[in-house]
Amino acid sequence: MKPTLTRFASRVPAPLAIITALLLLPGISRAADSAVSFLEQHCYDCHDAEMKKGDMPPKKKKQPDPTVKVEFLAELDPRLVEATSAGEFGRVRIRRMMRVKFQNSLQDLLALPRFDIVGLLPSD
Repeated sequence: MKPTLTRFASRVPAPLAIITALLLLPGISRAADSAVSFLEQHCYDCHDAEMKKGDMPPKKKKQPDPTVKVEFLAELDPRLVEATSAGEFGRVRIRRMMRVKFQNSLQDLLALPRFDIVGLLPSD
């Protein structure tokens, strides 16, 4: 049986996605390398795991070129925004109905006008 176009089309997206990801990896790696090299050149001397000192930026040290600094900050900004907003879209808080509203809902749904369970439910 010959493969039909639909079979072929169903097999194309996965390899295409893999090829696209592989083509994008060098750019991502280059961006990460430039950020790491910037930090190594300008930050790690005073700010590492053991040593945290000084005012920013240090007056005696050579300052980065303004264009390099702007490029670094432009690269860093989307990552910080993504990291900050990652916590905002977590679980939604469980909302509880008040006892009287719950009783009224059950009365409406079950068509029981004298159904009284407020005393049996935990307090609001």
